[in-house]
Amino acid sequence: MGIALLGSIGTAVYRGHIQVPADIAGSAAGQAAHETLAGAVAVAADLPTVTGRALLSSAREAFTYGLNTTATVCAVALLALAMVAVATLKRVPPMAEHAESAATATAPSPASAGT
Repeated sequence: MGIALLGSIGTAVYRGHIQVPADIAGSAAGQAAHETLAGAVAVAADLPTVTGRALLSSAREAFTYGLNTTATVCAVALLALAMVAVATLKRVPPMAEHAESAATATAPSPASAGT
């Protein structure tokens, strides 16, 4: 999976889980806090202490949840790819057997060696 897809998953989860305080919910500051963790940190710095802490707490939880969700998606994808690799490689003979069959095919037979 590409980095852009993983980033999109994390961002979508963050935006779905952050709780912007009602004081700023409809404002540009509320929108900035809803968009990214960096926006939430910047907005929280300009808010009263209680509101700022509530926003930071919500933003951290939403970010952590997004990060954990993205890591879970990666783990599931990795497991699926590993299973595909195992299933595919079961059909491939080991290199030693492949080398022996290639050597047998190219070696001259005893009957033609004397000619």
